[in-house]
Amino acid sequence: MYQAATAPGPPPTAREHGHNGVASARLRRTSAKTAKAGGGDGTSAELLSTSNQETGNNSHSSRNLTVREARPRGSRQESRRENLFIFDQPQREQIESSVTIATLQENLTAITAFNQREKALTASLNEEVARLTNELAKLNELREAEKLTYNKITSTQKEQPPSGPKERLLPDINGAVALTASTVALQQHTQMEVSYQRKVLSLENRCLHMTENNKKLLAKIQHLETSQTKEKTQLQTLRQDNFRLATQTENLASTISSQSALIIGLRTTLQKMSQDEHIADNLRKSLDHFQRDLDGMKKREKLLQEEHAKFKKTSVQEKETMMVKILSFQQHLQQSDTTEGIAKALETQVQKLQKEKAAVSVELEAAHYRCNDLLARLTLMDKVFEELAQMKVTMQKERENAEAELTARDQEINSYVQQLKAADTRIQEGKTRIREAEARNSSVQDLTTLINTRDEELATLMQKFVQLEGDLKDQEQRNLGLQDEVNRLNNELQNLKQLSQDETVQALQMARQKAANYEALTLLNEEKRSLEEQLQRMQERFEHERAALQEEKEAKEKLLVSLGLNHQILDELCKEETMLVEQTEQIRDVEKEVVQAAAPTTNEENITPDDFSQSNERLKTLQGQIDELRRSQGEMELGYKKLVSREKYKAESFQSQLRLVQGENTELTEKVEELSSNLAKEHQLTCTQDLEIADLRSRVMSSESIDLLRKTQDSLEKTVTSLMEAEHASESTFTCLQCMQLFTSPMTLAPCGHTYCAACLAKYGSVDEPSAISCRMCEGGTSQQAECIFPNHALADLTARFVFRQQSLATLTSMCLSLRNSFTSC
Repeated sequence: MYQAATAPGPPPTAREHGHNGVASARLRRTSAKTAKAGGGDGTSAELLSTSNQETGNNSHSSRNLTVREARPRGSRQESRRENLFIFDQPQREQIESSVTIATLQENLTAITAFNQREKALTASLNEEVARLTNELAKLNELREAEKLTYNKITSTQKEQPPSGPKERLLPDINGAVALTASTVALQQHTQMEVSYQRKVLSLENRCLHMTENNKKLLAKIQHLETSQTKEKTQLQTLRQDNFRLATQTENLASTISSQSALIIGLRTTLQKMSQDEHIADNLRKSLDHFQRDLDGMKKREKLLQEEHAKFKKTSVQEKETMMVKILSFQQHLQQSDTTEGIAKALETQVQKLQKEKAAVSVELEAAHYRCNDLLARLTLMDKVFEELAQMKVTMQKERENAEAELTARDQEINSYVQQLKAADTRIQEGKTRIREAEARNSSVQDLTTLINTRDEELATLMQKFVQLEGDLKDQEQRNLGLQDEVNRLNNELQNLKQLSQDETVQALQMARQKAANYEALTLLNEEKRSLEEQLQRMQERFEHERAALQEEKEAKEKLLVSLGLNHQILDELCKEETMLVEQTEQIRDVEKEVVQAAAPTTNEENITPDDFSQSNERLKTLQGQIDELRRSQGEMELGYKKLVSREKYKAESFQSQLRLVQGENTELTEKVEELSSNLAKEHQLTCTQDLEIADLRSRVMSSESIDLLRKTQDSLEKTVTSLMEAEHASESTFTCLQCMQLFTSPMTLAPCGHTYCAACLAKYGSVDEPSAISCRMCEGGTSQQAECIFPNHALADLTARFVFRQQSLATLTSMCLSLRNSFTSC
């Protein structure tokens, strides 16, 4: 199919059914004038002139309508142009140039269509003339052949002798018929020759009119070509301006991207700094926690030592009591040997007591082994505590060293900050001088190159300010050199004042700085928010750690309560031991009484029955006392076993606590190593962060530049809105009224001048046969058949440019919205 274009003239919305285009009206006028100039030469020429006059009148009425409709559009455009800001003059020039270009392109398309139409007509007329000449030649040949035949017939009739009277009575029927046929044929030939001659004359007159029209059209085309060359020059200038603006926008985009990358890097560095600060706080908290744990361990160690001393005392006392008991039992056995009557019972008791003694001795040996184990563990605990104390001392020393280093670094940072402030003041002075130089510059390109070079020099200077104090002197010398250069440029550029007050250039440059500052401020606000969130998280962690510390305190209090209970149990056991000692003393007294009672029986030979009964009663009482003593001894054994089991449980609990303490000590050592490594990393990160902070401070903009950026942003929004309104107003000229979409491969109909999409025309017929397609937009609802269909390439180009302009305006609107959001957020 063909490529796309629109009908020239007003937008399609202003067109009605039967409305003819401007180009077609102009062409009809020219054709009508030519027809009037050579009028009266033929019936066909008169018919053509009348038809052209009718179409010319229609086109004149349509032109009046388009002029009337174009007037409010022009007034609207003028009212809109009054509302534009700084860029009004170039925009007006662009609009006027675009309008003139559109009109020229419409005229060219109309002229080309008319030329094609005239060429087609001339070709068809030439073909008709050739055909008619051929037919005339054939008719002449036939006429000559008939004449020859007629002459032959007449000659033969004359040469024949006269026949008899009978033959002369009948007429020659065949000769009359031939004569009548020949006469009729001659009359027809003469009529055809006359009609053909008339047609040839009319065609010759039309050809003359066409040649005159072609000459006029050629003159118009030459005039249009001259105007087109002028407009091409204007277009080239406009394109150069557009290219310059595009380069400026690209530079702005590059600066924005570079500043966004810098801001992202700063954000990452700030996040790293916050993480490092968080790690340092955690390390400090862990150090405090470890110190608290060491204090708790010392307290536990003291309590264990006290319990160990108490256990030693109790074991010694138990040993002494057991030895006393054994001696008492041995004495009692020696005394019982003297008594014969009670010897057997006492022997059995002694055997039992010996067995118990063996068991008790075994238990005592086990207790000795346990005590030795506990002593060895206590020695190990002492060593561990000594190591922990040494580690604590080293940690304190390292902490003091780190604090000293941090104070030194803080002092260095403060000194660097002061230096940076001085450098900022100097840089601001340099910026003011650079602005003065920019105000006096002659061209935008020289300004941009100088500013870029100076920005690079300033960046290098700022880095050297941060690195060493000695570099400050070098930078001051460079600043002096820059000042000399600025003064030299000021002296050189005093004569060039064409672009000295170019507010657009200043606005664009300030817009760059403003966008960069705005993005930096937004990033700083986001980083502040992230830091606040991190502080909240730290507070929550502190609360969790406090809860954990409270739980540990409660566990420690429970341990202290359990230790108090153990002390109470030990006191009760001591009391029971004293009770047992008293009971053994009572047993000894009873045995003494028994011995004393047995002694008189041995000494006295004469025993009375009363004495015997008394002795029996005493023996019974003694046996009852012995039974009670056995019961009490069994109870004592049970209590002793309970004590031993309790002591075992305590020893096992102490062992488990020792293991836990050892594990905690290993964890503490590992954490201390991690803390030391993290501290080293933090020192490195703080150094890098200080450098990055210095860079950030050097890149902060002043309030004046921010105000200028806001003004430029407002002016950009106004210009973009005005451009969007203009584009929306001109959208109707690039839409097909059949499918109500933008033109895709537009095709223009001749002579009416209406334009459709190729797909829309294909629905009504084939493009190769124009007579089969009728225009649906002509007046009166009567569809007019198309004589010629041609692709409107100029309109296709304009639609493509319209789409490109819409896309670029959409990107500009998105940029304006992002800038507005950024300004509102800051």
